[in-house]
Amino acid sequence: MFYFLMVLWLVASAATIALFISWIFSKVTKRDTRRKGKLTLYFLTSSVVLLVAGLIVNGNEPKPVAEMVVNSKEENTIIDATKFSRISPEELIKLMGEPESKEDVEIKLTETRSYDATYYIYEDSKYEFMVIDSEVVRFTFNGAYQEKNDNDEVFFRMFNISPGENSEKIADTPASIRFQRVNDKIADFWISFGDEYTIYKVTYNLKYFS
Repeated sequence: MFYFLMVLWLVASAATIALFISWIFSKVTKRDTRRKGKLTLYFLTSSVVLLVAGLIVNGNEPKPVAEMVVNSKEENTIIDATKFSRISPEELIKLMGEPESKEDVEIKLTETRSYDATYYIYEDSKYEFMVIDSEVVRFTFNGAYQEKNDNDEVFFRMFNISPGENSEKIADTPASIRFQRVNDKIADFWISFGDEYTIYKVTYNLKYFS
């Protein structure tokens, strides 16, 4: 919509300039200028309205995640996952903007223990945030295929995660790797390597999953 409005603004601006030049020429040659004057004013007003509308639309349109979340200066960082640790839905929206969709689910751990959760979904499920009890408890990134790498630092760097001294790798198979007690903000970091996709789950609060 923004680009469409900007095209219309350019057309209206060009018409305004052309009519203004024609109006001046008519003035010089002492011809009737009333009609051209009205048209010039009309297109000038239209161009101003279109410009203002375009700026408003541009401000309200959803921005790509990369524009909304300040990443680390490290190379190959996708997003700073530490920013979302146990923040409220309101804080999440301040960082990410309004989600494309929300999905309410029930997480059932046992017959007597369950939680109501809401997924905040961005960019066609590429970024998903699970909210329980008014806080973000897990962030999931559904990324393109990534080969398993023996250098774990590569995966931490993708999400600007700095492992603490208590960080421990609890699983390492051809299909996945998993870390717990990563640092004071991240309780669990799990990566699953599929044939076409790699899924990264950053969990901030494990009490809802164990």
